[in-house]
Amino acid sequence: MARRGTLALMLPRALFLVMLVVCAACGDSGPSPSEPPADLSGAWSGQIGTSMSGTAVRLTWTATQSGNTASGPAQLVKPAVGTEIPGTLTATINANRASLSFSAAAGSVPTVPACAASGTGSGTVGGNSVFGTFNLTATGCSSIGIENAPGAALLLAR
Repeated sequence: MARRGTLALMLPRALFLVMLVVCAACGDSGPSPSEPPADLSGAWSGQIGTSMSGTAVRLTWTATQSGNTASGPAQLVKPAVGTEIPGTLTATINANRASLSFSAAAGSVPTVPACAASGTGSGTVGGNSVFGTFNLTATGCSSIGIENAPGAALLLAR
């Protein structure tokens, strides 16, 4: 009889452990789907650098987006001088964060053929704005007022 009583106590405990293991295995089937990338398509304008700093440049961008990548023609210009540096700005978007890359090859400014500019940055997308930081490197562009801007503020709006 004692043996039967022990078995009667052990069976529910064993059954409980089996159910616990099965339930744990049925838990989460993997990572939850990530947030969709923010939409950056459209016409954007803003600046790299702080207003009235003497080094801020205006940035305009017309972006077309496919999936998590937005890309399109962009122009940098020092408003006081007015000569544009045409290039391409590309953004890789993860939810509401964007990693940005700008490139303008030497020869893209006919009046200053040695001028070339590139840069990278990151920002947070908030509806119709992007704000963050940008590292701009400009070579041979000082005659049109565009200089290096490491860690400059970035602000774009559409």
